Amino acid sequence: MQDILDNEESCQETARVLLGAQDSSVCTYPENVNQLLSLQGYKPRQALFACLTCASDPESNEAGICYGCSLHCHEDHNIVELFTKRRFSWFTVALQFTRLMEKDASNKENSYNHNFSGLFCVCKKTYPCELDETMHQCVACEDWFHLSSAISPLLSLEPLSNVRHVSCIQLCKDCTSRLPFLSRLSVAEPNEGTVCFSSFTGSSEGPILLLDGFRERMCRCDDCLKLYEKAGCEYLVDPEDDIEAFTKENIEKTANEREPDADAIVNEIVQTAGRERAIHVLQGIHALKRNLQNFMREKQEEGVDVITAEHILSFFDKIKRRRTEEASGDDF
Repeated sequence: MQDILDNEESCQETARVLLGAQDSSVCTYPENVNQLLSLQGYKPRQALFACLTCASDPESNEAGICYGCSLHCHEDHNIVELFTKRRFSWFTVALQFTRLMEKDASNKENSYNHNFSGLFCVCKKTYPCELDETMHQCVACEDWFHLSSAISPLLSLEPLSNVRHVSCIQLCKDCTSRLPFLSRLSVAEPNEGTVCFSSFTGSSEGPILLLDGFRERMCRCDDCLKLYEKAGCEYLVDPEDDIEAFTKENIEKTANEREPDADAIVNEIVQTAGRERAIHVLQGIHALKRNLQNFMREKQEEGVDVITAEHILSFFDKIKRRRTEEASGDDF
């Protein structure tokens, strides 16, 4: 039971970190348009979802949508959660779901990979899959990789074995080949402080692990900035691109928010269903809480450590029988 409560708390915290600064009733497409019109580019980072139902081509799905639209425009569709993606302006394939304005037929600056088709890692598995292990996101391409596929082999090597408990960031094999200069920021390198890449030559094989905070060590001289732009990784020196900055902003924006109390819930029900119905609903909630507390107390006294599906079914069966008996008594 504690595992269930812990999991619920973890889910709420994850939602707060990723979605806390986003209004579930607001589409972010106009924000992207405003950013583009003001020459600021696409939103630096936002929580993103893929709609497999609206994919015109499942092999190259380009139906990326925002949080608000995943709930209101595509609520009955097959949705894949993508965590966050950088500089993305979402696009709804089917115009009948567009409720704000007609969107461009394509967004040329968007970057797509097989995540938008619901596939992850080099194993191209769906999530969740039969592999019961954590996945880690590449800081460059933002694909997700299972620990056994991308990181574990690295940790068995020296001098990497001493960073098992240090916060690291992954750069996948393909991105290491594409951005070889970043290998100088690898945990295997003894360098500290700012690293200039202007004279870097050579190649590098990955994947590699970068120590948390590697962005601050990336040189900002003119030559390096040109290098980042040419390599298409200038976002790494953009403070707003950092996932830590993104989550920190969400936490700060939701710091003063409170969960609605019973009075607020009742008032909302009164407005939509009337006072008598609201009282009836509230009484039902209190009765359910009271019965659940009694049920948990009984099981604890019986020495039950694990609440099974049978226990839950028995609990609700008792409530159902009790309500039937009470309803029968009202007839006399």
